Amino acid sequence: MSEFTLDDIKPNIEECIKRRLRYTTFCRTLLFLEYKFNVEKCDFVYPSELRKFLNLSQQRAYQILSDFVTLKLLEVKKISGNMVEFHPVRDEKGNLVISKYRKEAIKTINAFSK
Repeated sequence: MSEFTLDDIKPNIEECIKRRLRYTTFCRTLLFLEYKFNVEKCDFVYPSELRKFLNLSQQRAYQILSDFVTLKLLEVKKISGNMVEFHPVRDEKGNLVISKYRKEAIKTINAFSK
């Protein structure tokens, strides 16, 4: 029997993102973040903004944004106490990393809204 480690069977980040793109909450969050960063030209977002947009609890909004951090789509910066800001991750050209998943997110939302 050949030797292998858990890293050999661990899914990569791209696979995890593709799997999450099947969920409407993930897709709505992705589109919300892209709007905030591209259209409104914000440099960060608070969980309270996502909470108001998706009508969620504060804890769930924080959990969703933390999931984006795990997938390396956002970075988190602690301000003071328990206050945090979520900042976008950009590629070498300065484009948002989340922008490349926009079309898939729109497809998922359209499929579930019918």
